[in-house]
Amino acid sequence: MIRRVWSTGEPVWIADVSGDPSFLRAPIAAKAGLHGAFAFPIRIGDELCGVLEFFIRNVCQPDAALLRTAQSIGLQIGQFIARTAAQKQIRQLAHFDFLTGLPNRTLFNQLLDHALRKAQRHARQVAILFIDLDGFKQINDRFGHDAGDHLLVTFTLRLRESLRRSDAVGRHTRSDTAARLGGDEFVVLIDEFADLVELEAVAKRVLAAAEEPFYLAGPEGEISASIGISIYPTDGTDIEGLTKSADSAMYRAKQAGKNTYRFFSGVMDNRNRVGMR
Repeated sequence: MIRRVWSTGEPVWIADVSGDPSFLRAPIAAKAGLHGAFAFPIRIGDELCGVLEFFIRNVCQPDAALLRTAQSIGLQIGQFIARTAAQKQIRQLAHFDFLTGLPNRTLFNQLLDHALRKAQRHARQVAILFIDLDGFKQINDRFGHDAGDHLLVTFTLRLRESLRRSDAVGRHTRSDTAARLGGDEFVVLIDEFADLVELEAVAKRVLAAAEEPFYLAGPEGEISASIGISIYPTDGTDIEGLTKSADSAMYRAKQAGKNTYRFFSGVMDNRNRVGMR
């Protein structure tokens, strides 16, 4: 029946499936004591998106009123599916970056707020790595926006691979989730870590992901990354403070020649050298 509804787009009524040789499930229906069968389409506008199928124990002749009701129900179900899909799309657009599929700034801030609350309750540290891609503007200007978009998507894939499953990435987000703040800015949220050496290891993996050449459908592009690292509660106790500290540390990394990382507090700065990677 389902195949017939899909092929015709119309309801199908079988008074007694045991007498219909085209109904291949007749032996199964007979064993279950079922005879009458009815199926009708679910539509979204003019598009067929599903089929509902019903069986009854009695032989049942077609009922015109029931057919009309079923068609109405099919349209209503289709409208509900369409509304649900639209709401899902709205939530997606509100919380995720359209280009990379990463969480956007709004969702990242929610993730960071949750991580900070948990860290406060359990007296733990939280770190964020603010990542800015060096040389991205030049790639965009030289090869065009399509090439720039390709680079951002490729870097996103590498970034995800470089993080543990418990790190959150975002063109800013350690739960391991990626997020994009906008432009060529990303962030990594690390809500549990053993020591600063662990943070350095994440930063080095991100630097390596950015430094690997990008193949832009022809020309090869090269960029690097500058990373600023801030830690809760030392460098900030809320979203704004922690983010500003990481941003400030990122600019120090750029001033140091780019393709490197800096801690906001300056701790271990003597180790923040590209040669350490």
